[in-house]
Amino acid sequence: MTLCSRDDVKDYLNLTTAEDDDTIKSLTEYMSAVIDKYCDRTIESTVTTEYHNGHGVRTLYPNQYPITSVSGIWQDTAYEWGSGTEIDSSKYLVVNSNNILLKSDRFYEYPMCIKIIYTAGYSTIPDDLKFVCITEVVRHLKRRDDPAVISRSSTDSSISYDIGDFLPTSKVVLDRYKKVRVF
Repeated sequence: MTLCSRDDVKDYLNLTTAEDDDTIKSLTEYMSAVIDKYCDRTIESTVTTEYHNGHGVRTLYPNQYPITSVSGIWQDTAYEWGSGTEIDSSKYLVVNSNNILLKSDRFYEYPMCIKIIYTAGYSTIPDDLKFVCITEVVRHLKRRDDPAVISRSSTDSSISYDIGDFLPTSKVVLDRYKKVRVF
């Protein structure tokens, strides 16, 4: 999946031909992956299985968010994850769409004893992220002959180079979605 589509980019550029379709599609996939990596999380909704250390606390911080559903949480020091080790869903709740709270108990204090299967991310990409993806794809598309050149001036023969990963306006938006680490 991608954060923007080939058609989104073509609409932005007002393109009607199929000339660059493959390139645009490849760039949307590439930029979506780059944005996920920069934000240190998967932006699109996806089912994830993770294993966590138990720290004897009530709160679990999965790696992806916003959490939209939890399929199951298991605590098992034998790492077998049988039905007898699954925590009943009535005993926990998702808080602020980014962590899970045990209502009246604590997670075991044991290494990698917690298994969680959950769905997190956006099923509809927020408009600001979609626009960042579109503009970054357009920027790369326009710079494909020389990726470092951002402008040329024929009168003085000056050339400006871009050495940044993202446009400054893109970075402002992406920083709002960047994963915050909880230690």
